[in-house]
Amino acid sequence: LDRAARVMATGPAPNDAIARLHAIDAALSDSERRHVVYDFGEVRGLDYYTGIHFEIFVAGAGTAVGAGGRYDDLMGRFGRPLPAVGLALDLDALATAAP
Repeated sequence: LDRAARVMATGPAPNDAIARLHAIDAALSDSERRHVVYDFGEVRGLDYYTGIHFEIFVAGAGTAVGAGGRYDDLMGRFGRPLPAVGLALDLDALATAAP
């Protein structure tokens, strides 16, 4: 996160997102934190997200078993602005990872 903050400080993007991630990271216990990886390499065009988006990985799956993010503008497209967060799980990938 510190490296991302330094990189973003030289570009046009505000550092608010990194500050929020720092706050979330600070709330994690050491045992929780060792299972979290921040990867800023997402390059897919996911224009329906309005903020952070994430993928969920578990040992043994070999691929993401879920994904989600902020959808603040989604309901606004239907005439009712409403902040939202959502996710979807890939049950086939979860079943593959199950012992």
